[in-house]
Amino acid sequence: MSKFKLSVLIALVSIASIANAQKGKPSKPVNGGVVEADSFYCNGVALAIVDDKRRGEIVAVYKSIKDQHTLIEVRNISEGEGTLRDYYNFYFPDLNSNCDLQDLLSTNGSDVICKFKLINAYGLDTFRVETFVALKGNMKKKEEEKKAIEENFKIVERDKTKPVVLVGNDIYQNDKILGTFEELTIESPNGTLNQIQVYNTMKQMVCLATETKKGTHVWRIHTNQDNQYFELKTTAKSDLDDLIKYLIDHQYL
Repeated sequence: MSKFKLSVLIALVSIASIANAQKGKPSKPVNGGVVEADSFYCNGVALAIVDDKRRGEIVAVYKSIKDQHTLIEVRNISEGEGTLRDYYNFYFPDLNSNCDLQDLLSTNGSDVICKFKLINAYGLDTFRVETFVALKGNMKKKEEEKKAIEENFKIVERDKTKPVVLVGNDIYQNDKILGTFEELTIESPNGTLNQIQVYNTMKQMVCLATETKKGTHVWRIHTNQDNQYFELKTTAKSDLDDLIKYLIDHQYL
């Protein structure tokens, strides 16, 4: 056999070997999620069958390799004008749960699915999916909660330089009612403790304040508007006055 024919034969064998090695594997970089033909690969491993032909809001459907039932639907949601921009919704039929992301690197969500390891060799990784859903949350729900807070915790417009006046259980400033308060005592492992509840004009509890120990003038505060806990040191002269002043100064009342 001539050297030329031998060279051609070696070249053909090399090309065939490369083709066989690449058969069934993505031709694109495998560092992360890749969709090639109808398969989803994460770091070079085929994990799902993918249909990423857009159908309305649905931009991709990821199905089990084993039985082809739907694992994940990725949707592109457009709210049009308003506070919400376009965002992506990940729906998991097996768990009947979903969550939203504002931006994706790939429009079919392959990068996110690979990054958070939502699909493994056995199908949906339910533990990671539940963590992912809890971490990302839901855009509409967040907007609804924000709107509810804005409606239920409106601050009364008034001149805040004017003194605060208590009339019965009502709280006034600049002749405008800000809300009400209630002073209680509760039983605890530390004995009987004082407690103060403050409500706004929408009858929403603004804060719940409870003494940490009798006579210390240190109060554990919970504010409903932002679900925060903290301690407040008041003066012996008037715990209630100090608490109301704090709520006003920090835009709670």
